Amino acid sequence: MTNPIRVILVDDHPMVLQGIAACIDDAEDIDLIAQAVDAESLLALPDVMNCDVLVLDINLPGMNGINALPLAAQKNPDMRVLVFSMHRGVEYARKALAAGAAGYVFKDALPDELIFAIQTVHRGGTYLPPEIAAGLAAAPAEVTPDASAINLTDRELEILRQVADGHSSKGIAWTLSLSVRTVETHRRNIKQKLGAKSASECVSIAIGAGLIQQDRP
Repeated sequence: MTNPIRVILVDDHPMVLQGIAACIDDAEDIDLIAQAVDAESLLALPDVMNCDVLVLDINLPGMNGINALPLAAQKNPDMRVLVFSMHRGVEYARKALAAGAAGYVFKDALPDELIFAIQTVHRGGTYLPPEIAAGLAAAPAEVTPDASAINLTDRELEILRQVADGHSSKGIAWTLSLSVRTVETHRRNIKQKLGAKSASECVSIAIGAGLIQQDRP
């Protein structure tokens, strides 16, 4: 049996905290290890070091979630961050991904979608609601480099699809019969060509440009 996904939830609304806690209690593979009501409380939590997925609201008292995200990531670089927000605008999702988030989910999402989003980012994938993915695709100029810069080779595109599906460099190397070093080189080249700072940002740019599609639950 695999270990449960250790989750920390940060939201300043008690009812939201209670609702998500109840949702997670129904999921056998997820364990809510801590909760916080603001960024300062989050950053003071010792449990951050043990967290697998941080579910983080944007609108928090004091420091907002976007600014808190990289600070939390410094404490646990292996932690994946899923931004949990009422904002349905593409710009909010774009800022979250640029800050290092691995996914974005709406607060009015059904419990099954939230659980799927947590599972997706935990395994290394990127989660975006359909309308956010569609919004990125409808305005690719705002989320992609100049069209002439999107010049991915077939191999790079193949690796990017694998990254979007949540596969690690080691897993991709095994699947494609490549060395891990070769895969890492391709991933660095992909980031450079797309002008991205992270794997999740690469995926969001690729979705916006129509290069890849995201599986749904």
